[in-house]
Amino acid sequence: MEKNKTGKYLKYAIGEIVLVVIGILIALQINNWNELQKNKKIESVFLQDFRADLKTDIKTLKAAIIGNNERIVAADSILSILSFKNDLTNRELIDFASYNTSLTSESYFIPEKSAIRQFESNNGGNIISSKKLKDKLFRYYALNERVEQNMEKSIQLY
Repeated sequence: MEKNKTGKYLKYAIGEIVLVVIGILIALQINNWNELQKNKKIESVFLQDFRADLKTDIKTLKAAIIGNNERIVAADSILSILSFKNDLTNRELIDFASYNTSLTSESYFIPEKSAIRQFESNNGGNIISSKKLKDKLFRYYALNERVEQNMEKSIQLY
């Protein structure tokens, strides 16, 4: 081979290598972009599920608050009847029994956990891009877990 042609072949080979490397880098970039788009879709689905669970929790808590307020009124009424009356009329006896019955129902909050369970089972720790939001969600569910455990202990002790 002549020296002149060896230089040309070397330049050609280096050019081919550069083109292949550029092609690989472009393919990697496209793949990364596709993965990011997939993760954004998954994140969106998880966030919608979390929102639905939180809305359910809000409805449950509102109903529990209403029930607890009714029990407070019933307890106050019982105390009032017992404090100020020695003899009760038939109507007061019926009310008294009704108030006592309303106090027998239990009221405790059990949060909806379908989204967090699915999130944890899919190892979604890095799916939610907002660290602040992710931290708040985990704090919420951790707090609920502690409350549930304390409630179970209280029920067992009772």
